Amino acid sequence: MRRPGRPPLVTVSATHLSATKDKVELWFGPSSDFALLQLLYRHLYLSWDDQSVPDVRVEDGNDGLDTFDFRLVFFGNAAAPEPASMDQRPYSDPFLFMPYELAQDMLDRYLASYYNSAPFVTQEAYHNQLRELYQSPFAHSYNDTDTQLLLLAIAIASLSTNHWQWAEVIAERVKRSQHDVHTIYEKEHGRPNAAYLTIGAATRKALAMGLHREKKVTHISAEDLEERRITLWTLCFHETWMSFYGGRPILIANLECEVPSPNNTWVLKLKRLTKVMMDLAATVYATKPPSLPECWKAASSAAKELQTTVRTAYVEMGINPDDAMEVHGLGYKGAFLHIVSSHITMIAFRPFVLVRSSINRTIRKFRVSASPSQSGGIEGTSSEANPSIPAWLDEACERCTQAAQSIISFFHGTLALKSAYKELRYSVFFIGHAAFLLLFDSLQDPNMEAVHLSYVTSALEFLDNMGGGDPANIAANAVRHILGRMQQAADGHQGVVATDRPRTRRSTAEASQTHPASQSVAVEQSAANSDFMPSTEAEGNLSWLNFDDVSWEVDLTQFDPLAMDFSFLETTDGSTDSSQHK
Repeated sequence: MRRPGRPPLVTVSATHLSATKDKVELWFGPSSDFALLQLLYRHLYLSWDDQSVPDVRVEDGNDGLDTFDFRLVFFGNAAAPEPASMDQRPYSDPFLFMPYELAQDMLDRYLASYYNSAPFVTQEAYHNQLRELYQSPFAHSYNDTDTQLLLLAIAIASLSTNHWQWAEVIAERVKRSQHDVHTIYEKEHGRPNAAYLTIGAATRKALAMGLHREKKVTHISAEDLEERRITLWTLCFHETWMSFYGGRPILIANLECEVPSPNNTWVLKLKRLTKVMMDLAATVYATKPPSLPECWKAASSAAKELQTTVRTAYVEMGINPDDAMEVHGLGYKGAFLHIVSSHITMIAFRPFVLVRSSINRTIRKFRVSASPSQSGGIEGTSSEANPSIPAWLDEACERCTQAAQSIISFFHGTLALKSAYKELRYSVFFIGHAAFLLLFDSLQDPNMEAVHLSYVTSALEFLDNMGGGDPANIAANAVRHILGRMQQAADGHQGVVATDRPRTRRSTAEASQTHPASQSVAVEQSAANSDFMPSTEAEGNLSWLNFDDVSWEVDLTQFDPLAMDFSFLETTDGSTDSSQHK
């Protein structure tokens, strides 16, 4: 077996020509959904043996973005134009044309949802600011921090309603100075790159102000001190989150912070999530990733920490962790913790799905290339001689797909409720990423195709029931395009998806018994506590199966895949019992 002649293609870059003829180039890393979407494009439209694929780590994603109509999200230029009537208004403060009752409703929506991920000031302060603004509009400067925070809060909430036209008008006034809350606005509007840049600027401002260095001063009140701490750690969470899901370097990863944790228990939970994402970025998604056993340890440790954080938070909120699947009882904070922790878990174990895909391709190559004289016929070969996926790898992949299913199950469960999640546009990011993951795994494992597609159908149902707008429509169209291409391949039309994929894990009939409505919204405790892992003693033998290498190849002239022995990837006791193979 030889190492591949080209490095793995796990990151994606693309260029865009703006309306002003400016050339924009953006890059997203391996933990992003854009990298996963590019892998789907390669599976569906390109041959993995295509020698025309350049020997570069960063793959040109322009064709894939155009094929799936995902360019607007990648470059973040999906904003709706401002209505002409607003542009033509002669008044300098268009916000004041929003009736007070409507502004109050938008503020209440914000405080019940997004506020919890950025609690810079108290809810009472927001309400007081709104009353004062409408009672004495000309006594307030629209450039002061408190007013701008209020306006952005209303703009964020407006995006998810029929009053979305106000959002751009209001946000345009304040985006040049209030980077922190404006990050949430950009994320909600389907602009991941703008959100990344905005939170980066906000974090640098915080560091420039010295928020990470707590000085001993006597003139600052305890309330102001707590507000500074909450601001810093909230910024740390959002900067880490934006960077992690975009696959980009985390600005504050090596921050030497001298600031104690705030007393706010919710922000403490965000701080723990931040630490988990930093650890995964430094291990599983490091530039030079460690061995598979080390990756397994890091991913499993992250899953356990996430589960502990979520269960502890549920107890503090008065929620029975065992009844967490009752969507209507979680509230925004509980739901936010579940969704984000499930998403982090999915990303943590996603590399193992790529490893299994690589093994399946190698097995498939042999099945296509081997002659009956070499193998005696695949069907007649004993199970001991046939290569199979090690049980621990199937376990890791299942933990990834279970997290994706849990995300979709949660959102689908809100359809029957009067839930704000049908309006919160950043729901599209989570449910879209989960759907892409399940579609990718469906291409590798025909036994799971039926159950995966049932979840994808549920994801589409949720997207179709959202309030509309570019983010939801773009994600739904991309999912439908992939499904259509998969159907073409199954029908033999321009088929590029292999029909002889090795069968692993559960049968289709068994898998079909699983339905989104029956899935718990919490990460399964049995999976999080599993110690079923590859042997660390085999680390030296794992160099050829680097998880990051989704393009490794087998030289069939020098190596017989029928003789492939994956036993060294089995459990810690080194067992090669065939009963452990699924």
